[in-house]
Amino acid sequence: MAITLAELLDTFENQLVLHTAKDDELDRNISWVAPTELLDPTPFLSSNELVLTTGAALVDEDSAAYDSFVERLSNANTSSLGFGTGLNHSTMPAKLISAANKYDLPVFEVPYEMPFIEISRTIAESVIADQFKLLHDSLAVHERLASVLLGGGDLTAMIERLHQLTGGPAAVIDIHGRLLASSPGTVDWPTEAIKQTDGPHGDPSREVHTAPIRFDGELVAYLFVRIVDEVFSIHAIPYATTLISLELSRRHAELNGRRELVGQVIEDLLAQRLPDEAAARRLTAFGVDLAQPVNVIVAATNVDSSIRRMPWGQKELGANSSRIVSAYIEDELISIAAPDAEIDQVTQIIYERLRMVDPNVRVGIGGAHSGVSGLRLSYFEAREATFNAEPGIHLCEPINLSTLLLVNRELPVRDMAQSLLGPLIEHDTERGSDLMQTLTVFLETSGSVAKSARLLTLHRNSMRYRLRLIEELTGRNVLLFPEQVKLWIALQALKLEGRIPEEN
Repeated sequence: MAITLAELLDTFENQLVLHTAKDDELDRNISWVAPTELLDPTPFLSSNELVLTTGAALVDEDSAAYDSFVERLSNANTSSLGFGTGLNHSTMPAKLISAANKYDLPVFEVPYEMPFIEISRTIAESVIADQFKLLHDSLAVHERLASVLLGGGDLTAMIERLHQLTGGPAAVIDIHGRLLASSPGTVDWPTEAIKQTDGPHGDPSREVHTAPIRFDGELVAYLFVRIVDEVFSIHAIPYATTLISLELSRRHAELNGRRELVGQVIEDLLAQRLPDEAAARRLTAFGVDLAQPVNVIVAATNVDSSIRRMPWGQKELGANSSRIVSAYIEDELISIAAPDAEIDQVTQIIYERLRMVDPNVRVGIGGAHSGVSGLRLSYFEAREATFNAEPGIHLCEPINLSTLLLVNRELPVRDMAQSLLGPLIEHDTERGSDLMQTLTVFLETSGSVAKSARLLTLHRNSMRYRLRLIEELTGRNVLLFPEQVKLWIALQALKLEGRIPEEN
């Protein structure tokens, strides 16, 4: 603590004579010393300084000048005034004492024999001692906080340690209002208020300290701490936010790394680059039991890499989060849910989390199937449910022929699709035509030229011209039902492979 006026007077015993001060004014802290001979020194003051003067500017001045001088010091939150006698004034001016009583400013006399520098040195030594103690205490707090991460502790352990050190509740809440960690866990934090206004909220009456937490230069969360010691908040909270940022970064890297690894296995499984037995064995190591029916959840956003930047993990997916394994395949988040994973709750949480970064996110749920082939089938069902769908959660359609054909990688469906529709895609790319869209609409209207022309806002002759061009490029008569089936399966194959835009 800074030295008080009472402690300063005791240090010099009877050498400094107090002329005016109430009992409570003796407890005023002194932050520094400001010697001056100006009538208005306030531009050079900050707060709680001891002002020392010999009153050179007040010689032969009237009561109004003394009154103005003391009023300025009082308004500047000056701690006290030391007035030197024996140089410009032989005794303490009665006008000064009267003004000091009027504005409740403690005034003491500094005799000629007492140099101002002695008073300044005493206060400086006190300030330096306080700063040293503060530095020592801060380093001790830093070591205790850092030991949590060095000892393998996670974000929850860090917040628990912060709670122990401050004596008050602590929490980390992300910018969307989601509680990431809290100690104790029963404290009611303003998560909804943060979510609505995208900013920190504190309750001044409860002394809530709020500090931003950044990850890769972006604001991701806030640290909330209710503390009593303001010194602790100034020196320990910034260090705590740095450690929390490091922990979020570590957790983010670990989660993304695991999801990438699982994604590689699933991609190899879907492409049948791995024998089914090997794929099942590798997924078992990540917690996926294909002996039981599993649901695949596919989440697709329109924001590049937004899924990979999400700082949340499996523990947030509900009580049965251990029954969920997630992975990345390109810019899709794939979740594999065991039978007892409360699929509806998990899907809703995934949707709500991703909607924070992309309001147009689409989430598809595949059916529950067992085995490697069942996983493939559930994945394609979920992925197909997201195609040309509105934002939200979508259940898969009943098993259809195209999905069954695509699940079996031994059938050359994809190669057939690329060979059949490749010329149309190339024509659209080079000439800016819409043959793929024309074919899609034509097949979706059961081969009706009239309906297709109306939906595409084309004249019927223009529609027939496009169909003839499609026949020339593909070598298929689009008016024949067997050829339409082939073209439709080819379209579904390329959509599921992501080789054509969904709007086509």
